Amino acid sequence: MALMINFFIKLFLITLLNSIPFIVLVLTPFHDMLRFSKKTTIIFTCIAFLLHSLNGIYYIHTHDSAMVNAISILIFCLLSLICINASIYQLLFVYFIVINYAFELVIGTKYLERFLFPNYYSGIYNKSYILILLVLLCLTYPIFYSYLKRRVRTIVHVSGNGSWWHYLFSIPLMFCLFYFYFFFHIHERYSYADNFVSFLYLIVLIVGTYLFYWIAFNLIQESIQNNELSQQIYAYDLQVKQYNILDERMKETRKMRHDLRHHFLVMQSYLENKELDQLHDYIKEYTGSLPSNEPLLYCENLIANNIISYYLHNAQQEQINVDYHLFIPKDLFIKDIDLAVLLGNLLENALEACMAIPDHKNAVIQLKALANSPETFIIVLENCHNNLIQKTNNNHFLSSKKDRVGIGTQSIKTIADKYNGEVHYEYDAHKFFTFVILHR
Repeated sequence: MALMINFFIKLFLITLLNSIPFIVLVLTPFHDMLRFSKKTTIIFTCIAFLLHSLNGIYYIHTHDSAMVNAISILIFCLLSLICINASIYQLLFVYFIVINYAFELVIGTKYLERFLFPNYYSGIYNKSYILILLVLLCLTYPIFYSYLKRRVRTIVHVSGNGSWWHYLFSIPLMFCLFYFYFFFHIHERYSYADNFVSFLYLIVLIVGTYLFYWIAFNLIQESIQNNELSQQIYAYDLQVKQYNILDERMKETRKMRHDLRHHFLVMQSYLENKELDQLHDYIKEYTGSLPSNEPLLYCENLIANNIISYYLHNAQQEQINVDYHLFIPKDLFIKDIDLAVLLGNLLENALEACMAIPDHKNAVIQLKALANSPETFIIVLENCHNNLIQKTNNNHFLSSKKDRVGIGTQSIKTIADKYNGEVHYEYDAHKFFTFVILHR
């Protein structure tokens, strides 16, 4: 009886060490992207822990290490998919990084156990195994946790759901399969601990794993920085164009003020000579020469106001009808660069679609942009088009300028993903609708 209790205590400790620390690691980059409350997530974690414990009992009866480990990997993968509201590719990328770390701990533990406790070493989990695993966790876990929290979490949140994630997760998956195959098929279980050359091979594999991670993260970081630089240039260009429009209006105002005295003299002459018809025609002609009365202030947010002013000014110059309803506060949770790129691409696409219509004087752009709460920002845009919309096989819109996927729509999607939002497009024969929602 005492032996059985001792065995189940060791089984509990092994199950605990082989599950909870790694679940925490998987959740770390996504702690603010959970589908459920913390209490519900803990309940799901306890269920996964229970299933993992039953899987350990299954191992007692079968000694099928490969099957037991595969089931454990599947259990915690399902737990992650259920509890985390993130891109499946980002989730699998982080998950397999953590699984590889778990494999590396087991490899190191068994080798050190064989080296430090040769008289107690066996393939069955014992006190020496638990002790060494606990020591390795204490030494490496803070470093790995910090890396996931600072580097990986930043990349996951800043990069959004970029297309590279569809392929990037295959890197840690490939190494996971290497570990699994080497661990359970090339040698008998733990035989590498008796073979120093095999252990060196595994060390090289571990170093190669983290070298690939380092290269991948640097490439992503560089891509993010290039994208941010492009967005900054784009936003700066839009602001320069808006400032040029303001400068033109100021020049027009100064000219009007300079010429106003002459116009008054002419009108006074018509009045003194009672030439009312000529006065009426002159006032009508003068009124038509005045600049448009479009507002300079569309909303409180300076960046949004500059972007909207520029594109709506161009639309009105092309005699395209514009209707808008805006409530964009000065303090918005969206970064200025992201807001400029989002509004700029949406309005640029709408304006270009309208101008592609032969008789675009009858075209209409309707814009609604509302921050209904401090946590949500909604954009609804409707515009006319010439019914020449093209899409790729994977449902991406093709650019009207070149025969490739539109960069503007990709930027919109990236920003929506960055703010845990969504983008929906709908269109019929004559109108195109865009709906964007962003969350804090």
